[in-house]
Amino acid sequence: MNYQDREGEQSPAGDARCPQCGSAAIGPTNIRSALWQGERLVVIEGLPALECRSCKEQFYDDVTATMLDLLRGAGFPADKAARFLEVPVFDYAQMLRRANLAKAKVPL
Repeated sequence: MNYQDREGEQSPAGDARCPQCGSAAIGPTNIRSALWQGERLVVIEGLPALECRSCKEQFYDDVTATMLDLLRGAGFPADKAARFLEVPVFDYAQMLRRANLAKAKVPL
């Protein structure tokens, strides 16, 4: 039985502890994660994870980590994607320049 089948338990991995805070209050959850593959952003939805109920740290079991490695090794083939997203891209340096220009134009 894996942790996904043990919804009601506090510590699904036996006496596992959160790697961040050491709490034993760990439970299963599903998350969405964004990963970079070269210049391409890839989103994985419905990803099983463990979450610390104390500090909210999220981490994967060995099976999930292996599946992610296999997907990454295969290059996240576009023909296997469930859907595609269009995302806005912001350039921080450009935003900072604009903010500084706006400040410079404001009389003191």
